Amino acid sequence: MNAQACWCGETALESFSAAYRRCPRCRTLVCVARAVPGDEPAPECGCADRRPPWETGPARLAEWAGLDARAALDLPGRCAHWLRALLSFKTPPAQILEIGCAHGGFTFLAEAAGFTAAGVELPGPEADFGREAFGVMIFTGPVERHCFAPASLDAVCLFDALERLPDPLATLGHCARLLKDDGVLLAQTPKYPEHASLSDLEIAAHPFLKNLQETGRPHLFGVHAAEELMRRAGLAFTVFLPAALPALDMFLAAGKQPLVHADPAAVRRRLAAGPRSRLARALIDGRENYEELQAALARQEEKIRALDHAAEALRALSRSPVFRCLRRLGPWAWVDRGLLAKDTAATDTPGKSGPDAPLRSVGVDLVPLLPGGANGGAKIVALSLIDQLARAHPDCKFTLFTSDRAHDEIAWLDRDNVRRVLTVRTAAGAAEKGLPIARLAGLVNRLRGVPISGRTLWRIKALLWKIWTLGNHKKGALAEYGVQTLLCPFTLPFVYDPAVPTVSIVHDLQYLYYPQFFSLEEQFERERNFRQAVSLADTIVCVSNYVRETVLEKSAATPDRVGFVHTRLATRLPAPDPQTLDRLGLEKNGYLFYPANAWAHKNHRMLFTAFGMFRADNPDSPLKLALTGATGDAMAALQNEARAMGLGDDILFAGFRPEPEFAALLENCLALVFPSLYEGFGMPVLEAMAHGKPVLCSAATSLPEIAGDAALFFDPNKPADIKNAIERLLATPELAERLARKGRERARGFGGAEEMAREYWEAMARGMKTGWGGGGFD
Repeated sequence: MNAQACWCGETALESFSAAYRRCPRCRTLVCVARAVPGDEPAPECGCADRRPPWETGPARLAEWAGLDARAALDLPGRCAHWLRALLSFKTPPAQILEIGCAHGGFTFLAEAAGFTAAGVELPGPEADFGREAFGVMIFTGPVERHCFAPASLDAVCLFDALERLPDPLATLGHCARLLKDDGVLLAQTPKYPEHASLSDLEIAAHPFLKNLQETGRPHLFGVHAAEELMRRAGLAFTVFLPAALPALDMFLAAGKQPLVHADPAAVRRRLAAGPRSRLARALIDGRENYEELQAALARQEEKIRALDHAAEALRALSRSPVFRCLRRLGPWAWVDRGLLAKDTAATDTPGKSGPDAPLRSVGVDLVPLLPGGANGGAKIVALSLIDQLARAHPDCKFTLFTSDRAHDEIAWLDRDNVRRVLTVRTAAGAAEKGLPIARLAGLVNRLRGVPISGRTLWRIKALLWKIWTLGNHKKGALAEYGVQTLLCPFTLPFVYDPAVPTVSIVHDLQYLYYPQFFSLEEQFERERNFRQAVSLADTIVCVSNYVRETVLEKSAATPDRVGFVHTRLATRLPAPDPQTLDRLGLEKNGYLFYPANAWAHKNHRMLFTAFGMFRADNPDSPLKLALTGATGDAMAALQNEARAMGLGDDILFAGFRPEPEFAALLENCLALVFPSLYEGFGMPVLEAMAHGKPVLCSAATSLPEIAGDAALFFDPNKPADIKNAIERLLATPELAERLARKGRERARGFGGAEEMAREYWEAMARGMKTGWGGGGFD
């Protein structure tokens, strides 16, 4: 096949993107840099190929760590979805062959259901992993080079494999010959919206765009092209089925004859025949329940979005000068009864004394503040910001509204112009006082053993929290303390007065992009907090322009209400403790440093995989990896995994360190490595640059915005990319020097905490004017 030709034979391809051309005949996207069939060396038939079993050592363990994580995610998800589709056409013990079986999870699940199943995969770690981890038969090499008998198979499956075939027509034609007359071919592949241009996809921010950035995909098909490909391969009858990820993929079944569905009763009997098949049935049932919940959640989210848009329209109306005047006349107050409290909306307060009134009293909503490090970097930002604002504006009164969870912990902020007001008594504090609300909290804990949904439990907790926050602080607290504007460092205003302009800080929207990292309860809580903050706040301040763009994308907020202020705390660290390295057994410039809690998005496991690959290729290197972060079950699990990968002596788990020791670890490291999948800002990156340390950094989310040209970027999803960055830094001393120099320059350009406080002060001043329908914030 010509490298510039489509599978259908068309050679006059249209320009589409840098890597792809579009076929005018079948609308397939053709990768112009793909390999041509026949160019690669022909491997021997893989029917008898058996690699050595599990090989110990960091190289093999590091390779398999990512496969193990993928398999654990795929088995109850996509694999269960595919098995359910297979069972709708074929009943065990039919003969099944999966082409491109990857880690072997689906082949294993098909065997468990009672099918006679085998897989085909290219030689490499995936085939080895499937054989050892799942015990399934996997042949290596292209399917055409194996001795499968014609008309011997009941089903052939290609899941995420069709787009990777160099000559899909030839391979599918071969598969058609292997199928019995009543056989079925199942395929899942990315779905190209075949009438969309590249600009159409970019304007819509279509999820298909990520397929154009990945390598190893010679063809990307639309629905018409896939159907035509099946027909020309000898599979004249095609039906399209629901895909596991319908926004990204299409899923089809094709056959030589009209497809006949299997008898559901026979399938159920077969799945109840033994313990392994019952396991397969349980996974299928779990998948069906998950899809039902997702569908119900989608319906509710659509309703919430509609209500959000309606509420935003009403709030926009309520901020207009004309409406404010009409509302003060009295009869118009009923229009915004659901958005503005009638008893406070009609009362003049210091916050509404005029758009040009000087800012003399600021309230800070610290009700969500928790003791210790549970709030993460948001707590550091909030407390530093309050301290800087109070120092810079001694003539302004700052009132900190707190709960009993952290009221005493922040006593160090007290000064002449800063006062703490215990505003909310939580269940723990209520129990000490013997208040009835504590008994309600105990009821929630007992409900955890009752078989109710997570959503219902969350709603009960949300209701009780509303009772605690609204019922346990004095109404009109902001007016009582003469607050002109309210700052909410933890996004949602808990102490709220519609007559006082509100400024909310949004740190990230990670739960929308990585929902798998949060429990259902956490997702609902974060979604509710974000939506209410967008509805209630007059001004929204994000910690980076990246977060600002996501807020605008994911909400009905208008651009004039949403701005960003970069977090500037790079000079907050004290002098380094000179004894730290000796205590921890580290050498100056002898380790990479990664300061992060053991949260999933921090991507420790991928870093371990990359570091294991580095150690395997550089066994004589003394380089180590030093980690800090709060101790607990998650960090202990990471420590166990590091030992299992043979990296126990190469990775130091330093735990949570006091700031002088943290400063010593940062000051003496060879470089900061930061493989995070999601960051609203990424404060350690800025701290490392300010201390003149080279930065090896993920190219995800806000990090390119923060690091600019002062970091060596890598793909956080590819351990080989991380490994190559480490090796490049070690092999190129001038690169390390250049990164350190540029880092210092970039950190100086950000400024310090004083500049950050000044910009927040300006945002609050703008918020007062915005509350009067004045100038925007951009």
